[in-house]
Amino acid sequence: MELVKKIFFILIVLLYGCKQSSNTNIVTVNTKKVINDEEVINKKDVIKVPKSIIKENLLNCFTKENEIKHIEDDNLFVYKDFSLGLSFDVDSQMNSLIYEKGVNKYKYLLEKDDYDQPDFDIKVYILEETYVYILETIDYYSSVIYIYIYIDGVLTRLGDTSIDQPNVEDTGIKKESFKICKENDTILLESYLDNKLYSTHKLKIEKKNVVKKAEK
Repeated sequence: MELVKKIFFILIVLLYGCKQSSNTNIVTVNTKKVINDEEVINKKDVIKVPKSIIKENLLNCFTKENEIKHIEDDNLFVYKDFSLGLSFDVDSQMNSLIYEKGVNKYKYLLEKDDYDQPDFDIKVYILEETYVYILETIDYYSSVIYIYIYIDGVLTRLGDTSIDQPNVEDTGIKKESFKICKENDTILLESYLDNKLYSTHKLKIEKKNVVKKAEK
């Protein structure tokens, strides 16, 4: 009888040990899975290089218009046939874009934009009688661009985006450039840093985004 009890006790111990061992394996697998999940999350932080959205044979592309003169204190940019300037009205706390060509002068109210940065720039791109304006506030680590299209006296807001300077402390500031084309009622915009594609944008030209003119 005593022998039977001892055998029964040994069997219980062995079964309990196997169960514990099995649980330990499950914990190990689960731990491994958690580690793998963390690795996946880390991989998401890797910057993916975007693909170009502008076809090589697309003909309706803009060319950059270089400024003739930039009067920095007045935020005024002078081009061959016209000038653009940024003004700020203290009473309304609103920025405006001033367009001047010959005797024509228009003031457009930039109600959605924030130009509260020390450095400001305007880039102009032309396709026949259509113009794309990129208004940019510049910081050491990044910049914000506001994109507009100007056709026959009508200014339409296309959107805004930011451009970050990667590893700026180690590699310095990279040179920005843009490639812009028109496809029906959509503007295709690609931004580059040191000639490497950084981001792509498809921007619809919509009447609801037409910018108001200030009353004379």
